[in-house]
Amino acid sequence: MGITIHYRGRLNSPNMIEPLSEEVEDIARSLAWGLHRWEEDLSKPNTARVLRRKDHIEISGHVPLRGLTLFPHRHCEPVSLTFDRRGYLLDAFGMTLVSSGERKPGNIWLSTKTQFSPLEIHITIVQLFHYLKKKYIGNLEVSDDGGYWESGNIQDLERRVDSINRSLDLLESALRAHPLTPAEKETPKKIAEIIEKIIKDKFGGHNG
Repeated sequence: MGITIHYRGRLNSPNMIEPLSEEVEDIARSLAWGLHRWEEDLSKPNTARVLRRKDHIEISGHVPLRGLTLFPHRHCEPVSLTFDRRGYLLDAFGMTLVSSGERKPGNIWLSTKTQFSPLEIHITIVQLFHYLKKKYIGNLEVSDDGGYWESGNIQDLERRVDSINRSLDLLESALRAHPLTPAEKETPKKIAEIIEKIIKDKFGGHNG
């Protein structure tokens, strides 16, 4: 649950990776956004894979990507503008799916959740995507939970964000009213069942 921007596409030409990176880096620095520059060797094979540790997940192997990861705000997920050797938009996790044969590059959507960041962060990211579509990624597809990509309507975006924030507040209150027993806390399936029931009761009607 939350306002998220989903996107996928392929550069008009792989030769555009560096010009795009240079231009977007200048934009990000002017906005005081954090960034990480990817400069991996695209000629080497993709050997990325997911390693599941006890308390976290990490990616190992060679991840042949070039481009930028942007960090617009501490309450916004990173924006990946990283590309494989053929110019497909991919992040490190997507590269593990390609390496394992589970997915093809053109079928992978990237995403960034903006729900808890200021409204202008969402707006600026969408405006950046419009610019990149015009200049670098002609087939860029964007699915914006906030509706701003399609409409450009700031008031509608604000209403959607406020609506989801209210729903999250209600869910948090409902969870507080139903404290989990130690046994329930140890069972992810049970926790999921309790949350599902609360969501149905609070937001989806009740037929009992």
